[in-house]
Amino acid sequence: MAPSATLDIIENGTTVGSTKLSTFELNNPSLVVDAAYIAGQWRLKQDVFEVFGEEDCAGVEVSLLMGVSAEPSTGKPLGRVASCSADDFVEAIEAAHAAQAAFWEDTTATERAAFLKRWYSLIMDNADDLGTIISLENGKTFSEARGEVVYAASFISWFAEEAVRSYGHTIPSSTANTTLYSVREPVGVCGIITPWNFPAAMITRKVAPAIAAGCAVVIKPPSETPYTALALAKLAEQAGAYPGVIHVCPTKDRTAATLLATHPLVSKISFTGSTNVGKMLASLAAKSLKKVSLELGGNAPFIVFDDADLDLAVEGAMFCKFRCSGQTCVCANRLLVQRGAAKAFTAKLVAAVSKLKMGPGLNPDTTQGPLVNNAAVTKVNEHVQDALSKGATLEFGGSRPSNPGFFYTPTVLSGVDQTMIVAQEETFGPLAPIFTFENEADALRIANDTEFGLAGYFFSRDIARCMRVARKLQVGMVGVNTGKISAAEAPFGGVKASGYGREGSLYGLEEYQVVKSVTIGVCGVPREQDQSRLPSTPSALRATDDRSVTVLVHDAGAVRGGADHAIMRRERTSGVALHDALLQAGVTPPSMDEDDEQQANKALDTVDLPKLPSEALVFSSTGGDGSQHQVTDLTGLGESDSTMLMSGEIAAPHVPEDSLQADTTLHSNLEQSLDFGELYSINWEDTVSPDWDWMNLFPAGMDTLTSAQPFAGLSNTLPRPPGRADGLVLPAITDNNHDDEVDPELIGQVAARFGSLHVAPDGKLRYFGTPSNTHLFGSSYSGPYSSPRSVRIDGAHLLRNADLDRQIDPELETHLIELFFSWHNSCNPVVGKSMYWSAREQAHEGIEDGGYYSEVLTNAMCAIGANFEARYHSKLVTFPRPLAEFFADRSKILLEVELDSPCVATVQALLLLSSHEAGFQRTARSWLYNGMAMRLCFDLGLHVNTDPYVERGILSTQEAQARQMTFWASYVMNYRMSFSLGRPFTLDASEITVRRPDAAFKPSPSSWQQYPRESIAQAYSRSSRIQIRDIPDLLGMISEQRILLCDLVEPIARALFVYTFGSLKWRTDFGRYGNVKISSGALMEMSEKATSAMFSWKDNLPEPLNLVSQGDIDVTPQVLVLLLEYHYFQILVHRPWTSRRHQPNPQRGRGYQHARRICVNSACEMARIVAIFESRFGCRRMDVETSQMLPSAALILIFAAISVLDHGDSRDDVLVHLNTFLRAFDELSNVHSDGIGYTGRKRENDEVVPGRVPAMH
Repeated sequence: MAPSATLDIIENGTTVGSTKLSTFELNNPSLVVDAAYIAGQWRLKQDVFEVFGEEDCAGVEVSLLMGVSAEPSTGKPLGRVASCSADDFVEAIEAAHAAQAAFWEDTTATERAAFLKRWYSLIMDNADDLGTIISLENGKTFSEARGEVVYAASFISWFAEEAVRSYGHTIPSSTANTTLYSVREPVGVCGIITPWNFPAAMITRKVAPAIAAGCAVVIKPPSETPYTALALAKLAEQAGAYPGVIHVCPTKDRTAATLLATHPLVSKISFTGSTNVGKMLASLAAKSLKKVSLELGGNAPFIVFDDADLDLAVEGAMFCKFRCSGQTCVCANRLLVQRGAAKAFTAKLVAAVSKLKMGPGLNPDTTQGPLVNNAAVTKVNEHVQDALSKGATLEFGGSRPSNPGFFYTPTVLSGVDQTMIVAQEETFGPLAPIFTFENEADALRIANDTEFGLAGYFFSRDIARCMRVARKLQVGMVGVNTGKISAAEAPFGGVKASGYGREGSLYGLEEYQVVKSVTIGVCGVPREQDQSRLPSTPSALRATDDRSVTVLVHDAGAVRGGADHAIMRRERTSGVALHDALLQAGVTPPSMDEDDEQQANKALDTVDLPKLPSEALVFSSTGGDGSQHQVTDLTGLGESDSTMLMSGEIAAPHVPEDSLQADTTLHSNLEQSLDFGELYSINWEDTVSPDWDWMNLFPAGMDTLTSAQPFAGLSNTLPRPPGRADGLVLPAITDNNHDDEVDPELIGQVAARFGSLHVAPDGKLRYFGTPSNTHLFGSSYSGPYSSPRSVRIDGAHLLRNADLDRQIDPELETHLIELFFSWHNSCNPVVGKSMYWSAREQAHEGIEDGGYYSEVLTNAMCAIGANFEARYHSKLVTFPRPLAEFFADRSKILLEVELDSPCVATVQALLLLSSHEAGFQRTARSWLYNGMAMRLCFDLGLHVNTDPYVERGILSTQEAQARQMTFWASYVMNYRMSFSLGRPFTLDASEITVRRPDAAFKPSPSSWQQYPRESIAQAYSRSSRIQIRDIPDLLGMISEQRILLCDLVEPIARALFVYTFGSLKWRTDFGRYGNVKISSGALMEMSEKATSAMFSWKDNLPEPLNLVSQGDIDVTPQVLVLLLEYHYFQILVHRPWTSRRHQPNPQRGRGYQHARRICVNSACEMARIVAIFESRFGCRRMDVETSQMLPSAALILIFAAISVLDHGDSRDDVLVHLNTFLRAFDELSNVHSDGIGYTGRKRENDEVVPGRVPAMH
């Protein structure tokens, strides 16, 4: 035994002690390291991880201490290894990121190659010691382990040579005087996750190309074999690794390890392991668009044709099947032998297998080592027993020996078919199942009948067959007449479920690089040579119909904005060319504004360019510098393609009347000859509201209609009254009954100015009703308009002043948003998930998203999502402000800016802030935000049917659904809050024409997806066998029923809380909001009608919404919440009649006893639903809106528990139901926001319930 080595213990950069390392019989005992390697320091943590757990090694009990590795051949402990936490991974990633740029800048390819060569030499010098470590912790024989060391070192040697061959390209450019070339640069920090079966080679195959490319790496080695990775890091340090470029973080904490796939500073992740884990990592990495390489599971076919050399085939099978005890990803998992050769091949294979000798890896006589752990042994045995039970024949082995360790006898089965587990799953052990096939086509069918596609082998002497089969095998690597396919120079990787990306070879380096293109324009070449010109002949600018000119021309504001000499030269050239072309076409351009002309010429003089012609055209909208330009007239346009000039975004030059009469025929050909890509125009017919009978608005007998600007589409031959260039003139009405002389379509266009959507000065769609003055001026309002403040700029300033400008971790933000969508939005649908993510992506790319995304909305969603998390978060310091309040305060501050130019996302944010404030028991704010949202709905025209706008392409279907969903969310929340608070209803449903949601309404994914995939309730109740699966989303159907329920309750709700009771005047409970009085008898009748309607609603619910049992059923939270709302409304309708004193006189209805019974029964039903919610998801997943309904039901049950009321449920049942609510309150008091409301209720329960309600059992 070599002498022990010591290692400093470092915590937070400070040496706090030392420890004796575990030592093996090595020549260089310093290679045995128990510590993590982070930021150039070896750190032994107080936390250690357990590699195998407490295993029963073939009947020998091995009591493993926590954090002690077990040697597979004996089950004896090897030593303790530091376990890295999430904070350690973050530190390693940040240190790697800090070192990355310097590493790339400070080193050349030759220097990186030199380091790799030094590392290679040290590995080869210590090959025996490394082989010993691998054999001890992995179990493979020493000869195989040392062979792996050589194989691992070959990758370092290969990529040391490839580092200096990372070539770019010089690319011929299609543009004159331009040079174009490409270079390769490092992708950035790389996360490396490796398996235990090749603990050395899997690391060097990934790390060597990363270093050669100039990348820093953070390695998460396998928890089964951590010592090899740490030894390699030790040698890399001795070889002079660049500081901070290599980090090794052993851990068994999968959550911490997944930071390599989620942390924004990691640019690439390379993973070798199971397909399921690979898919999970790829999904996580996709959220931050990391580059990913995956080498996953395999199910390799090994095909032996009749014409094969059977001895060579057996030799190949022995190598690629029983090497490392069958624990390789390219292992031959299925041996397919043509029927004519099956008997002979089986006999030869059994003879070879029988010579294998099991034993400890370090025993020189051993040819077959142990498996890595007991789970691997169990899996092999399961595959063997399954095959035997289904008719396979045991040719050799098939048992677990009695000696200690994780051994399984090398086994050969014949008569195996596709029905057996071994045909579809990777065994990863010493089992050789032999299938038979008839012909080549049969062999290929069986070989390719798997989801995997890593490697495949076949043996044949027929060269034509070799070419065919190699081409048709659906794998990434093929071995023909050999079982050895892995080498540093060969590309390694699979297809299908076996992953993507290649390791080794020249392609392996590219996986850690990105390609950058560089385009260089040659200086000094006159720019005029590259200018595109207008057609040279005037005829090219002439049209053939009577249409005016709509042209985007030179903007003097661009010159005033300080453009450089080259840009002004180009702009002046193109502007003058356009000016001259229009003159040649017979059209007189309007004069430039005098001030603009002076400033433009002054700027041109400064750079020695000629002055503009005095007749130069101007661009008539707001310039790039924010200045206001002339808004000119647009008359004489044909009806078919007249355009509205929306919000000052575009404008047309004023064309004098004489030039129109002379020749106004340019429009169509100009569209073909000029680039109108920057013009944004909407045919103003598209703003026609479909909800009005426009023709009936005009008095009968109207025979003429004279119009000028702003009404486009009128013939320029219509007479204009003297001295009036704008406005609408209606001629005197006569007794003539003949048809209108004006085209009826024209009247429709004029009428379309009323009650329709228009683009407002801020560029957003707004709804303007019939009396709006906007119609008198047109939507191209030309008066002073102050641009809205910027959320990004002004909002950031406000956040800084409020000390809320924290850097938000993208992963935390995404996590909270997913929580919002899964638990709040599913029950109270406000935001369409797919629309949100799409609009968010567009916004982040600088693309106008149409107002369906905003930072106000994102922060509001995070505030709601934070209600389902802990009050504080380790990665975002907000104390003492809870996490939910932090995001809500950010949203409110940004809202102040966004209200300058609100959009659909603003309405959604207001609704979420209303819910948030309700959770904090700030009722006034909640009511205020709710009302603001409802008003904005009408401001934005969300109440208007958008079908015609979709048909004409003004709105997409997704946009229309987002508007529809937002409006009805506001509608429902307005009704529910008004009813619950006893506040006045302000909504006039007669104005609403937007479609109601129905079963086909699906603005989100087609299934409800639980997030996280396992709820807390399921985590604690796995014995209940609740399966986690995506359930069909019933959002459309539920929204339809919820709105219908609100409609049924609305009449009685309005009567109860808007009007006062005759002489009763319930000021205390409900207040007085109106002067119209209604008798209590009439109110009783309305209550009975509402109750009857609700009963009918419940009986006629669609089948998917009927909750028929409390068992393990496919039910989403949204179904449960809908039913809770139904019973809650029953309580609200009946609660006013539970008082004996407040009954109609004479007696009407069923009396107060009946009202009390309905309330108690509804409360009990609500408790049953909450119990289902609790068992399936946990009460902490209950959203804020839903939780607001529970206290009323709980108070009803307290009343029932202390009364003698006969309500159908026993007293014990009532106490059980009450206990359900109290459990919910207890959990919600620690979840929703700061728990103000729920903590108070919990305290009230503690004080009131024990004293007045019998003890609960």
